Amino acid sequence: MERLLIMSFIAGLAIGLGGLLVFIIENLSKKLLATILGFSAGIMLFITLFKMLPSSIAKGEILYTIIGLIIGFSLTFVLDRITPHHCFHRLHHQDEDGTVKDNQLIKMGLFIGLGVALHNLVEGLTVGAGHFTEDNLGIFIALALAFHNIPIGIAIATPLKLGNLNNLKIILITILVGLFTPLGAVISLFLYQLSDIFFSLSLALAGGIMLNIIGRELIPESYEYHKGFASLGLILGMVFIQLLHH
Repeated sequence: MERLLIMSFIAGLAIGLGGLLVFIIENLSKKLLATILGFSAGIMLFITLFKMLPSSIAKGEILYTIIGLIIGFSLTFVLDRITPHHCFHRLHHQDEDGTVKDNQLIKMGLFIGLGVALHNLVEGLTVGAGHFTEDNLGIFIALALAFHNIPIGIAIATPLKLGNLNNLKIILITILVGLFTPLGAVISLFLYQLSDIFFSLSLALAGGIMLNIIGRELIPESYEYHKGFASLGLILGMVFIQLLHH
């Protein structure tokens, strides 16, 4: 349990790191962002296709895996519709001409933060799924989510900063949002020990969540910044996780 909590805290607090970067680095390199997002996608894609889904099938039947995938993908799709949270690309390139009022920018940042918090709760379940599947898999998932969460933290902090919110409050908000990841991991402690069938469904659900994040967020976002470096990051992420796993 202790290792699971540490892993999920690291993944979640990467959002706080992203918030801090807003104050340290004024203009982040597009190539760096593309590489980070691609790297995260590569790690998550390898884990989902070669670890989580095979384990789900082994624990139950392929029918449970398909059902879990559909539920996981649908869940994150609905969350995206209700609370959009991955608009960092637009924020990063918006004109700062003063046409948007401070309170509107603050509301935007808080709205994104709420969406991220709900997503992080679900993502914490995927860390738990990896932890209960095999040794070190939860660590790799947490690592991928940490890379994914750094730009998300920037997406929360940017409008709050442009809205002239107190710097300390901005950091505290990003940290608070990140704490929803370990909360989801704690919930997984109880869910994933109910039965093999439920565990099979849960693994597939976590896989559906990760495929949604990869296909609808990480890869499209990374390619908007730089196609070449996004592809490089994707390949490096898959190679990195395969080398670590052996």
